[in-house]
Amino acid sequence: MRPAAQRSVRLTIILQPLGLALGGETGARLGATRHVPTSPDTLLHLVRQLPDPPMVTPTILGEDDGATRRGRTYGTLLVDLECHRPIDLWPDRTADTLDPWLRAHPSVTILSRDRSTKYTRGATQGAPDAQHILDRWPLVRHLREALERLLDRRHHRLGPC
Repeated sequence: MRPAAQRSVRLTIILQPLGLALGGETGARLGATRHVPTSPDTLLHLVRQLPDPPMVTPTILGEDDGATRRGRTYGTLLVDLECHRPIDLWPDRTADTLDPWLRAHPSVTILSRDRSTKYTRGATQGAPDAQHILDRWPLVRHLREALERLLDRRHHRLGPC
C-alpha cells in the first residue's frame, strides 16, 4: 500500500477493469453487489489514471473531414478501421498534413476516403501503393444526385404512375 493511499493496490487492480468495462454508474452498482463499494467518480478517476494504450499503425485507415464550427472550421479525423478506433484529429484538412503522416506510417495498405481533391492529392503522394477506396456516404450521395439529374431530364417520358 502506498503512503496515505485511500485504497490498496490490490483494490485498484480490481476496480480499474470494472470502470473500463462498465463505466461509472453501472460499475459502482455492480461493485456494490460484489461487496466492493465505490463511487462512480472513483471508478472514472481510476480509468483516467490508466496509461493510453500504445498506438499501432493501422493497415486499414479511414480518413474523413468534419466541422468543428459548421461552415467555418473543418478538421480531419483518422480512424483505424480494423479496431474501429480514432487515431488522430487534425485542425485542418489539407494534403500537406495527410501526405507526411502517410509517409511516416508505411504500413497503411488500404485507405478509405472521400472524393476531396485535397485528400486525393495527399493520399496518392503519401501512400502511392495503398489501395484507395471511396467512402460509402459520398458514393451514395453522388449516385443519388446523378439519378435525380437523369430523372429530371426524363420525367416527361415516365408518364403518370
